[in-house]
Formats: sequence, C-alpha cells, structure tokens
Amino acid sequence: MIEPLALPALHASHAGNWLREADGTTRALGKGDAVMRAAESVRNELRGDASLEHVDETVRLLLAEREAAGASQKLDLPRRITASSFHEFVEDPARAERNRLRPVPQRPYRRTRIGNRFHEWVERRATTAVGTALPLFGFDPEEWDPGRAEFEAERELEPLIEQFERSRWAGRKPIAVEQEVTLPFAGRTLVCKLDAVYLDQDDSGEERFEVVDWKAGRSPRNDRERETRFFQLDLYRHAYAQWAGVDPESIAVSLFYVAEGIELRGGDIRTLAELEETWRRAAQRLQPASS
Repeated sequence: MIEPLALPALHASHAGNWLREADGTTRALGKGDAVMRAAESVRNELRGDASLEHVDETVRLLLAEREAAGASQKLDLPRRITASSFHEFVEDPARAERNRLRPVPQRPYRRTRIGNRFHEWVERRATTAVGTALPLFGFDPEEWDPGRAEFEAERELEPLIEQFERSRWAGRKPIAVEQEVTLPFAGRTLVCKLDAVYLDQDDSGEERFEVVDWKAGRSPRNDRERETRFFQLDLYRHAYAQWAGVDPESIAVSLFYVAEGIELRGGDIRTLAELEETWRRAAQRLQPASS
C-alpha cells in the first residue's frame, strides 16, 4: 500500500508530493508517474492493443524510428569511404553504418591517445630540422614536473620511441609522411591517410616503394584478423600507385605494431577490382531482401 510521506524541503521551489513505496523507498509524484505511463504505453503498443493518441511525443518518435528501421528501403551509403574503417564495414556493415550515422562519443582510450602522440613524434622526427631534439609538448626541461599530464604522456611514449629506434626504419628517411590521397572507388571516393612512404632501389636499380602504417594497438591474433587488417594497406598501395603513377607491384606494404615491436609484411597483392567487389558484397548485405 502506498502512503503519503511528508519530507522537509530545503527551499520552497523544491517542495513536492512524495510517496512511500511498498519496499520503503520514496519517489516524487508527477514526473515519475509520467515515465510509468509512457512505459505502459510502449508495452501496450508492442502488444498491438493501444492507440498512440495519448502517447508522449518522444515515445511516438522512438516508435516511428523503430518502424522505419524495419521497413524495406534503399540505404543511402556514404559517398566517401575511408581506408582506415574499410575492414570494419566489411566485417559488420550494419554496425559500421549505425556508428557512422549515429556516432556515439567514445571514451578516449589510452592506446588511441598514445598512438596519436607517436604519429606526431614520427612526423616531427622526419620533417623538422631539429628532429627529436624538440620536446613533443614544448616544455622546459628545467621545469620538469612529474605530476603534470603532459609529462606522464611523454613517459608513456618512451617505450614506443625505443621500439621505433630499434626498427629497420630508424635509419631511413621517408619521402612522405601523413600524406592524404584520394581515388575513385566503387563509384565513390576513397580517402587514404598514409603514415609513411619510403623509397629504395632493388639490386637491378629499379625503384621500390614501401608504405608503412604505425599501429599502437595489439597485433592480429589469427589469420582472419591479419587478412582484414591488411585491407587498409592494400588500399594504400593502390592509392599511392595512382597518385605517383607507378606500378602497384613496385609497392610493398607493412604494418608495424610499435608497442610490441612486431612487423607484418603484406603478401599477395589484391587488385583494386577485388577490393571494390569486397566492398560491394558487404554493401549488399545491408539491402533488404526484395518481397
């Protein structure tokens, strides 16, 4: 049984009617009742035995959205595709499109933050006259304060820098860093952001390129993961080949998982037509079946 309960108000504007529930808890009249009525309306609608005339407007909109999501309609896929999210679309197109259309703020993961800082460090190392002599955060070494966040981030970066300095790229100078390239792809535009491109010559004197992508996360744990991770590099290869006017066969691609010091090299070259077909097959999975 619900009994009235008088509660003191700290201010007149906070005064209200309160109820004691059977379990001893209390709740305010008014807003809580509206929520309960809305919830009951939704339950009734789901059972198919209620009119929506007296349902709250927000509830009506949510129900309409649910109905529209289930209706047969042609989806408007993006006109611009990013190489970095290509594997997510291929693996689960519905989820990838849901995240694109209704992005939800993500927690700033430590791995992502450190990865971004590492990319900045590599770019500065390759493109500035002072290289790594310039502190990443611009602080004065005489004012070192271990409690400040920027110093903590600098220390977190140190293991990645050490791994890089032991890698085979440490003594090489890239011909491009953080280069953005676009190309036509499956009737759309593919956007690629290349971390680094290196140029060498083989034994016959022919130019050989290498596109490298720095990764701060963990390396693939199985063949399937490895295959999908290299979609991004395969796209980079074709993007750079078209931009530079060179044969894709002359471009090697590599992933370097910096935190682990693990390097993975690309294998057989997937043609651009094969990659476009892979994207189209994933897109077809989003289209409703014809009635």
